Amino acid sequence: MKQTGAALKLNLYYILSLGLPYSVILIFSAYGPALHFISGPERNLRFSSIFLFILLTSMIIPSKKLLTERLRRNLLHTSIILAAGLLAFFTRLPEWLQISSLLLLGLIEGRIAQSWSRQFNKTAGKTDRIFILTSALFIAYALLYLANISYPSIPVNLIPLTCSVILAAAVPFLILISSDKSINKTIEPAAISDAEQNFPIKNRITIYLIIFIIYLTAGFTYTIIFPEMKTYGILDRYYNVLPFVLIMPAAGLILHKTGPKNLLSIGIALLGVSYIFHQFPTKTSTYFLVDSFIQPGWAFLDLFVWVIGSYLAKKTGKSRYIPFCVAVFLAGTVAGAILSIFFLKLELHNYRTIIFLTLSLLPLFLAVPMLNRIELSSNLGNTEPDPVLPDNILTAREYQIARLLLLNKTQKEICTDIHISINTLKTHTRNIYRKLGVKNKQELRRFKA
Repeated sequence: MKQTGAALKLNLYYILSLGLPYSVILIFSAYGPALHFISGPERNLRFSSIFLFILLTSMIIPSKKLLTERLRRNLLHTSIILAAGLLAFFTRLPEWLQISSLLLLGLIEGRIAQSWSRQFNKTAGKTDRIFILTSALFIAYALLYLANISYPSIPVNLIPLTCSVILAAAVPFLILISSDKSINKTIEPAAISDAEQNFPIKNRITIYLIIFIIYLTAGFTYTIIFPEMKTYGILDRYYNVLPFVLIMPAAGLILHKTGPKNLLSIGIALLGVSYIFHQFPTKTSTYFLVDSFIQPGWAFLDLFVWVIGSYLAKKTGKSRYIPFCVAVFLAGTVAGAILSIFFLKLELHNYRTIIFLTLSLLPLFLAVPMLNRIELSSNLGNTEPDPVLPDNILTAREYQIARLLLLNKTQKEICTDIHISINTLKTHTRNIYRKLGVKNKQELRRFKA
C-alpha cells in the first residue's frame, strides 16, 4: 500500500523512539557488553539483575491516572534526560549511585515501553506495524554490533557517554509521536468490539507460556554459550550479533508473507540446530556454525515476541500487552540464567552434554504443540482496519450467529445459546459464508464483530 508522507514520517518516529532506548538496554544495562567492559563480569551480573527486576516491574505495573496524559509524558521526557545525565558520568559515580542510576534507568525504560505502546496502538490502522517493529529491532541490534566492535578501542569514560547520547536522542521522537499535530491528524483508534471475547484469556495465557519457556533457553545462551564464545577474541568481536542484524529484514519479510507461526517455527529450528552444533569439538568452524544459527534464531523469536504483543494489543484494544509480552520474555531469560548458573555449579562434567541438550531443546519442543492450540492471523502487516461485520446483507439471525462464530463459540455452544438445532445452524452458516464471500470460519475472522 502506498503511504502518505505523514504516515512515512510517523513510521520513522516510531522506529527511532523504540530502537534507540531499546539499544541502550542491549548495549549497557541488561548484561550488555558496555557494562561488562566497565564493571567486570561479577558486577555486571549483579547490576544487570537489579536493572532487569526494576524494568520488568515498570513494564507490567500500569500507570496511575493521577496526572493528565500530557503531564505524564512531560514527566517521562524530563526523567529520560535526568537518567541520561547520570549515565553519562557512570564511571565516576560511587557504587551506590551507579546502582541508583540503574534503578532509575530501569524505571524509565519500562515507562518508555508503556508510553510508546499506548501511542503505537492508537495508530494500528495507519502504520505498518511489521515494518516498524522489524526496523526498530534492526537499529537496536545494529547499534549493539557497533558497540561490540568499538569498545575495546575507545576510552572507558566514552562508553556510558555514548549510551547517554543515544538515550537522550530518543526524546524528540517520543515527543513527535505524541504531540505533532500534522501526524496526529492521521491517527484513528482501532475499532474494537467484543475485543476480549474475540481472543480468549486461555489463548493469551498460552502465548505467555510459549514465550516464557522458549526464553528459558535464552538464559542458557547468555550464561553458557556466549561467555564461551568470548574465548575466540577478535573473531567474536566482529562476527557476534552480525548474523542477527543481517537476518532481521528477512525475518520481517517472512512474517509479512506467512504469519507469526512460521516465524516462531523457523526461530525454534535455528536454535535447536545451534545447540546441537555447540556440542561439537571446540574449533573455529564450530564457532561459525553455532553463531550463524543461534543469532538468526533469536532474531526470528525477538520479532515474534514484539509482533505478538502488538497483535494482542490490537485484538483487545489494550496497549499493555506489548510491554507485558516483552516482560515475559525478559522474565524467561532471567529464569533460564538462574537455572543455568545452578547447573554450572553442580560441575557434572560427565553428564554436561546430555543435561545441556535436555535443558535447551526440551522447552523448544514444548512450544510447538502449544502454539498449534491457538489461531493467529497471518495478516499482521495490513495497514487498513479489518472490515466490520455487515448487518445490512445478513438477516438478524445470521448476524447473531456470525457474531457468535467470531467469538470462537463452538457449534454446540451456539445451538444452546440461541436454541436451534445443529442442522439449522449449518444452514445459516452456509448462507453467512455465501453472502460474505468467504469459504470458512478462518476467512470469516477478517471481519470484526
